[in-house]
Amino acid sequence: VGCSGRTKPWEGRRPTGRWRRRVGRPCPGRTNKQKRAQLKAKNRLQKEVDQKVAKIRKEKKAAKEKEAQAPPKPKHDFKVGENVRMDDGRAIGTIDKIEKGKAVVNYGLFTTTVSLERLEFVKPKK
Repeated sequence: VGCSGRTKPWEGRRPTGRWRRRVGRPCPGRTNKQKRAQLKAKNRLQKEVDQKVAKIRKEKKAAKEKEAQAPPKPKHDFKVGENVRMDDGRAIGTIDKIEKGKAVVNYGLFTTTVSLERLEFVKPKK
């Protein structure tokens, strides 16, 4: 009897390769004691991970609430020719024109249309 409990693992075919070597050998599986020990270790590790994840989630939630309580940045009245930067970038460009809450910003080689809310004022270098 092989590991699967069947008397003929090849089911009507001639045993070849690994099946020929397996016939008559005991199963290489773990004992119940080993399985229980491994399951306990896995459960203990899972509890530790859950505790750490819960702690991190609390910290992130507190930081998010703190960020929401921070006062918003003061709005700037943009004018044509001012130096600006997009809120998620580092490149500095100049405003070419402003139309209906959007500005055309020239970054040297390329220009782009951006909402005024996404722009940050940059003081000119002296």
